[in-house]
Order: sequence, then structure tokens, then C-alpha cells
Amino acid sequence: MKIFENPIEPPSIVKGWIDNKESLGSGVEVPVFYPGNGKQVSVLVEDTADDVEKAVASARKTFDTTSWAKLSVEKRIEILESCRQVILDNIDELALLECLGTGLILREIKGFHIQRAAYNFRFFAQYISQAHGERYDNTDGYLTLVNREPAGVVGLIAPWNAPMALATMKIAAAIAFGNCAILKPSEQTPFSLIKLANLLKDILPEGVFNLVNGRGPVTGSALVSNPGVDRISFTGGTVTGRQVMMDAGKQLTPCTMELGGKSANIVFASADYQRALDGALIGIFSNNGQQCLAGSRILVEEKIFDKFVEEFVQRTKKIVVGDPLNNETEIGPIASKQHMERILSFAE
Repeated sequence: MKIFENPIEPPSIVKGWIDNKESLGSGVEVPVFYPGNGKQVSVLVEDTADDVEKAVASARKTFDTTSWAKLSVEKRIEILESCRQVILDNIDELALLECLGTGLILREIKGFHIQRAAYNFRFFAQYISQAHGERYDNTDGYLTLVNREPAGVVGLIAPWNAPMALATMKIAAAIAFGNCAILKPSEQTPFSLIKLANLLKDILPEGVFNLVNGRGPVTGSALVSNPGVDRISFTGGTVTGRQVMMDAGKQLTPCTMELGGKSANIVFASADYQRALDGALIGIFSNNGQQCLAGSRILVEEKIFDKFVEEFVQRTKKIVVGDPLNNETEIGPIASKQHMERILSFAE
């Protein structure tokens, strides 16, 4: 059996990031594997509650004692555009690091994921350029003005299935409005995001963007439970999302949640048949089949059911599964052994 080569040589030890420099956590070492061959490629030093507290203190100091939260929109747009450009300037390395962590197809990472990561900063730069306050004069004798201010220190928890694209959405949104952000990536996919932190150090002031590494029940829980965090943004599974909200609820910390679902395609006999077939295939197999909007159910009108199922199966058998670095590959490896075994359990 062919053993796929690692896309890139990763750092031997993955550390956190506080005050624009690496920060070695005080927790256990967590192995990190390349999904393409199942081999361990690095170790991640887990950040404990004490390490998370350092990240929060750094962010809080910057937010409370510097001019960051009060920067002009013009200056903030300039910073966001610089973040976008540094991602595009380093697209090759970021894509290889993303591939190493996720096993996603390199062609798709470069063509979509990293492009999307860069665009996230431009999107929020454009958004804040049109931001405005609100005025209400509903009551005689009173004029109410609404001026939106940054929330403060925000905790961002990103998933493993599209680390750069989804984490940067949170990072860009947070800093666009003057917040200081602490990101916890998945312990499975830390490489591209710790590299991003390093790239942003010459753009963002100390404490604006910190990163802590580790597992959800340890590092994630410490971040969500920390009273110095003003908002939580979480993308991940529904079960974990419930736990995040319970932990945050003890401090009454507001949460924004993007959780899993069971997306259904509905195909009627009157539909454009080939487009429906193409869409159903792309919906379930793109991103290696690992995305919250995967079309994991297909509801087909009885009149075309047998034909649709037969052709869907035939098309599925032609999908090229293989090395994420190969341009002909259409589906790469599943992100982890545990996830692979879960998927296989559905068919047994």
C-alpha cells in the first residue's frame, strides 16, 4: 500500500501565542497526526487554565489600557486589508500546513479555503466602512442615539474541518470592531493558525490576537469559563455546544453558536435532473464530506427515486480517492482515525 508523504515539515512542538510571541503551555503533550498517512508529525503542548489566564490578562490589558478599541474606522480598515494581504502573500505555506492538519485536498485549500480566509478580512473591512449608529425619536421630548462599542475580550473556538476559513471569520469580525481576541483552534489542526498568528505579529499590536492550544475539556473549558472573557463564539458539534453554553452561562457570558445539523436535499421530478444529481454529489462529498452543510440526507420524489439512486451510486464509484497533494484527487483522507471509525460504524 502506498504511503503518502507529508505535505510540509511542521514544527516539532506546537506552542501557544501571547503578546505577539510564542508561549509554551504548562500542560501535557498532545500528539498531532497527518491524516494522509496516520503518522504522528508533531506534539502540541496543551495550555492549562493558568496559561489561558495569561492570554486573557494580555488581551484585557490591551483592550483597557491602549487606544486599540478606539482606533478610527479608516485605520482599522487599513489593518484588516494588511491582514488579508499577508495571507495571500503566504498562501503556499499556509495551504501546505492546512493540508498537513486536515488532510483536505491541497488544490481546494489553495483555491478556496485560503482565499476565503483572506476575503474574510476584506469583507469586514468593507462592512465597517458602512457602519453607522441609530437614532430614535419615538417619544416626545427625547432623542435616543445608539452607538455600538466593542464588547471587549472575546473567546473564539474554531473547528477542525476548515480551520483557516472558519477561524479567520471569527478573528476578522472581532478585530474589525475593536475587540481583542483569543483563539482556540482544534488540537487536531493547529499548524496553519499558529503560522497565521506569527504572520500577523507585525500588523496587530500585542494582546490583540492571542492563541491557546489544547483539548476542549481542558483549554476550551478554561477559556469559556474565564470571567475575563466578554463574549464567546463557537463553531462545532451540538453536544459540545451545549457544554460551552453551560460553562459560559455561569458567568452570563453571551455566546454565538454555529452547530451541526442534518442537512437534506429535496429532489422533485420537476427539478433539473443533472443539476440535482451534481448538487447532491458535491453537497455530501466536497471538503472530504466533512462540513456542517453536507447533504447527508436526500429526499427524492418516488417517480424518479430508483433512477436517481442508481445514477448517484454509479457516479460515486467514479470519485477519485487518494493523496491530497495529487491534482487528480477528488476526496482525501478523513481527518482522524476516531472520525473514520465513527463513519464506518454507520455502514456496519
